[in-house]
Amino acid sequence: MIDILPELKAELDQIAPSHKGYPKSFKDLPCISYYYQNNGEDYPALPGVFSEIVVQIDVWNKRSTSNVSNSVNDMMLAKGFIREYGADVPSDDIKHYTMRFRGVVNERNLLVSQ
Repeated sequence: MIDILPELKAELDQIAPSHKGYPKSFKDLPCISYYYQNNGEDYPALPGVFSEIVVQIDVWNKRSTSNVSNSVNDMMLAKGFIREYGADVPSDDIKHYTMRFRGVVNERNLLVSQ
């Protein structure tokens, strides 16, 4: 198991302020939230070598989330992850777009594959 969240936060913060888990406040928008859905060994025959990582990333804004969501998507694809899911989440007052990314990380060289 490898922890990619510190590096992920640094890269997300270049797009918009990011929060692990759920945002504590919606006063400063846009913002991004993120958390693991899965971080476990993908190949038990090679323990400590490959980790399957699934990350949930949500974009919150008062108006369209498209620009921030597209930037997050481009950044994650460039890292080697694939987007498994993306959808608008209905809300009356805040725009919310959720995405799920998956990749298998080689813990020896940090390369992401599928």
